[in-house]
Order: sequence, then structure tokens, then C-alpha cells
Amino acid sequence: MNKFKSKKKIKIKFRYLIYVVIVFLIYELFIYVSTNLKIVRTNEQFISRILSNSNYHLAYNQNYNNLFSYILRKYINNPTEILKNQNENKITISQNLMFSSYEQQKTIYIYSTHDLEEYDNSILKNYNITTDVNMAKILLSKKLNDLGFNVIIENKKTSEILKNNNLDDSFKASRIYLQETIKNNDIDLFIDLHSDDVSRDITTTEIDNKKYAKVIFSVGRKNKDYMNNYNIVENLNRKIKEKYPDLTRGIILDDNSTYNQDLSSNMILINIGGYQNTIDEVLNTIDLISPLIKEICYEKAENS
Repeated sequence: MNKFKSKKKIKIKFRYLIYVVIVFLIYELFIYVSTNLKIVRTNEQFISRILSNSNYHLAYNQNYNNLFSYILRKYINNPTEILKNQNENKITISQNLMFSSYEQQKTIYIYSTHDLEEYDNSILKNYNITTDVNMAKILLSKKLNDLGFNVIIENKKTSEILKNNNLDDSFKASRIYLQETIKNNDIDLFIDLHSDDVSRDITTTEIDNKKYAKVIFSVGRKNKDYMNNYNIVENLNRKIKEKYPDLTRGIILDDNSTYNQDLSSNMILINIGGYQNTIDEVLNTIDLISPLIKEICYEKAENS
């Protein structure tokens, strides 16, 4: 009799266990389907979504950690990363805005000498999203355009110009399209955007419970007029430090390079975060520094 009761209890427990497993699988399937309806799989769509909602990337984290996603990744799918091919060498982003006589619309040119530098892509690469300095350029350009700037984004890649992939020649390669840009455009500010190669604990800070990618600037003292570039960078760095003390890592003065800053006194080199920062942390920083970039542009115009 006791043996029969014991078997019955085991059956009941086993039945409950099956119910729990079924409920869990239904829940995981619901999460998988619902997050799949939210996420996109192209750089262009991702940029659009994250600009409208800085927490948009969380949908990818939720989907990636889902049981069904894990099974599909491990046993069925083998997604490959898709890189966007641009036919145009430059993209111009502008708005028809009204400006006062003392605040004429200005043009900012954004490029990346090291265009292969990346951000943390461990999850998003599974959805064909490439988080690198090229995406950061577009995010920065959109924010600056919202502030009234005409923005030119360079699409030529130094990595494609270099014959031997020698990074030491990167600035020689970017100099080619910089000279072309200077010849054909009236540029108020040049921004060479980079991602640093140091660890996350150095490149990340937290402000009001939100993660941000720290910035650091470089000025080439091999340029005999480097102080003109330094003054702009120092002004921007000071403004960042006054509002967000932990957001900037300061200014590096390099005696062995010009960073092409000899071509224009209005040229800055900025690292936003590093390879272990996520693109949303980079965007958080862009949100904070964009208005300050606007300030230094119009202050320079007033003083000139």
C-alpha cells in the first residue's frame, strides 16, 4: 500500500514538473517571438531605433539570452556580419533652419582615420548589426544636425586606401580625403572620431545611474601651430569637465604626430569610449557633448 502511494506521489510530482517546464517553454517562446518583432537587423534601422529610444538595445539582450535563441544559434543558424556598402563617398545631413544674423548655420565634417575601430559587438553581431566608429559617426552627426548644424560624414575608408594595412600610414591616407574636403567645402569644425584600445574600467563612467563612454582628446605637437588646435580642444574639454567631471580623461599631447591638424586649426581628434564599450554608452556620451560642441563652434565664430 505504501509503495503504491509512493509511486502516486512521484507521478504527481513528475506531472507538476512537466507543467512547470511547459509553462517555462511557453514563456520563453513568447519572449522570443515578442522581442523578434521589436528588433531590426540592419545598421540603418538600428541607428534609427536607438536614436529614438536609447534603451532599445535591451531588446537584443533579452532576445539573445532567450532559450530558443540559444538553440537556434547553437544548432541551426550561423549568422554572419553584414557591412553596409556605401556608393557615395560622403553623406551630407542638413536641415532648412532659420538662423539669426549672428548665428549662421555652420558645417561640421566627421571622419574616422581608423575606420576599423569597433565597440562591444558581442551580442549585436548575431543580428547583423555592426557597432563601430562608423556607426558612432552617424549617431554624432544626427545629434549635431538636430542642433542646427550641416554635417558631412566621410564614407571613404582609410583601411581600403592603405595597401599594406599599416596603421602608421592611416593619417597619410585620411589626409588625402581631408585635402579634397578642404578644397571643395567651407568647414567650421573637423572631428576625427576614434574608439580607444584600453580596457572598459578606464573608458567607462556612471552618471546618475547611467553608463557613459569616457572621452579623451589628442593634439599633435609636431604641428608647429598646434596651440590653435589645443585651444579649441582645451575649451571643449573644460566645458565637459565643468558639467560632467568624470566624463573626460583629458588631453594627450603627442610630440611625434600632427594627426593632420596642420591642415586646419579647427580640427579635433576625439576618442569616445573604447572597444569594450557598448554603442548605447557611446550614444549617451554623444547626447551630453553635442550641445557643448555647439557652444565652442559659435564661441569661436564670435571671437574671430
